[in-house]
Amino acid sequence: MTMTKKDNRGRPKSIITPKKEYCAFGQWLGKYCQRYNIAKVDIYDELGTSYDVIKSWLNGAHNPRVVNLIQICEIISKRSSIHPMILLDEAILTFGEMIGAVKRHYHLTQINADRDGDINVNQ
Repeated sequence: MTMTKKDNRGRPKSIITPKKEYCAFGQWLGKYCQRYNIAKVDIYDELGTSYDVIKSWLNGAHNPRVVNLIQICEIISKRSSIHPMILLDEAILTFGEMIGAVKRHYHLTQINADRDGDINVNQ
């Protein structure tokens, strides 16, 4: 008889998969969890968080703390052999404020380059 791993509330082990209602981080996490067979229970057991906290990250209600994000990347890294820093770079870029910061940086870089005469966007 095969035993299915369950969480502390008796919920069956289920793999996180990308869903269209998930935020960008939820999509990113779902992609890796699906690819490397990582269940919600695996994540919250290792992180010591609750199911509801993980759900809030997937749905975009909250972002994980940096320490939790690093731990998530380490969990994925153990299963995938992808370096955790590469995963961390990807994960950080899924957060809305980071996307905005990257766009602002790119925009300011273009403005400074135009002002300094390095790039002529009218050509």
